[in-house]
Amino acid sequence: MSRKAFTLAKTLITLAVIGVVAALTIPNLTRKYQAAVLQSQFKKSYSTLQQAVAQAVKENPDLYDEIRQTGNNLVGIDYFKDKLKPYLKVAVDCRSDSCPALNFSNYRNYQNTMSGWGNWGWTGYFVLEDGSAIFF
Repeated sequence: MSRKAFTLAKTLITLAVIGVVAALTIPNLTRKYQAAVLQSQFKKSYSTLQQAVAQAVKENPDLYDEIRQTGNNLVGIDYFKDKLKPYLKVAVDCRSDSCPALNFSNYRNYQNTMSGWGNWGWTGYFVLEDGSAIFF
C-alpha cells in the first residue's frame, strides 16, 4: 500500500518559502499603509482648515480685505487667527512664546519628513482636538 503525503522536509521547505516571501513584502506593505494614513490625515486637516476659512469668510465677508489692510505682519496674522479660531476645535492656542515647545518628532510634513521645522518664523500655533497642529 503506497501513501502519498508530504514529508517533513517538504513541509519545512514550504514554510521557509512562505517566511521569506512574508519577510520581503511586509515592510513594503507597512510603509504603504503608513503613507496612506498620513495622506488621509493631511486631507482631513486640509478639509477642516478649508471649512473653517469658508465659514469665517461667510460670517465676515470683508475678512480678506481687513487682513490685507492690517498687512502681512504680526497684527494681520493675529487678526486672522482670532477670526478663524471660533470655527476650529482648538485644544491649545499658543502665541509665539506663550506655550511650551511642541515635540516636533510627533509631527510630519506631507513627505513624511521633519525637515525645515525650525527654519520658519511662525508666530504661534493651534493644536486641534484631533492632535493636528496649524502653524502661523
